Amino acid sequence: MFDMDKRCFPFRGIVFLMLALLLSLDMSGQDDTKSTLIHILETTAIPGAELTRNTGDFKLAYGGRYTASFFLHKKIGIGAGTAINVFERERLVPLFGDVRYRTSNRSEVAAQMGYSFGFHKDFSQVEGVDYKGGYFMEMGYVRRFPIKENIGMRFSIGARFQNIRMDIADNIFTITPDRLNYLLLTLRFGIDLR
Repeated sequence: MFDMDKRCFPFRGIVFLMLALLLSLDMSGQDDTKSTLIHILETTAIPGAELTRNTGDFKLAYGGRYTASFFLHKKIGIGAGTAINVFERERLVPLFGDVRYRTSNRSEVAAQMGYSFGFHKDFSQVEGVDYKGGYFMEMGYVRRFPIKENIGMRFSIGARFQNIRMDIADNIFTITPDRLNYLLLTLRFGIDLR
């Protein structure tokens, strides 16, 4: 049984505040085809599995993400962002580049690529193990719902490939790199400010 307590979902307060904000706003539409800078704030649920060792090790993370995207053209946007992903024992802090393509007035395809700095609760206490993080690639579909002239609510679903590198010191002279690969589903809910 899935129990949503504090350990499992540390950002439920953020979700509650976002929902309260969205419910308090009046639901008027806007023209989303203008070139503009967009600030995107999202909460994230990331389920997935570790692929490298064929263990099927289930991973579940929650987090938050900020992206600034500038639409150079009515359909094409580029930007950058950062996030925090909190797994049971790991913390990943990605920095990424962002590319978006508007497929319609209210939907877009988004892709991100970057590097996640990694921290691991268990390995931080072990001498000779350096948990480094690694690169990632993500692609997803976004559906946007305008609320006011400069505020919109958004839902997205996507897939993420995350590479993690650990360096293990076997002795003074030998360091063995170990790689972990995660395939993750991303579910996001958030708002955008224009």
